[in-house]
Amino acid sequence: MRPRADFLAWQEADLESLGLTEHDCQTAVQWIDPSGTYAGGRAVSRALLKSPYPWKVLGALGQLPVLCQIVDRSYIWVTHNRPLLIRLLP
Repeated sequence: MRPRADFLAWQEADLESLGLTEHDCQTAVQWIDPSGTYAGGRAVSRALLKSPYPWKVLGALGQLPVLCQIVDRSYIWVTHNRPLLIRLLP
């Protein structure tokens, strides 16, 4: 199930009004909410917070300072290994 959020392709967004650049959007997924702007793994964690259980729990765990670095590194690993993951996962 998708998170309760509006999704917008960065090519269709007014990046300047959102405080983002094309480079920001080309290098990582972005999440914007009243508490701020988040990129990469932290953006994914914020999206999971808006998802139903059990994803919401994973999103909350991803917000913990001790896990933020792991979440960010995992996001980078996934982005670099996406073709492999697509082949391995049905």
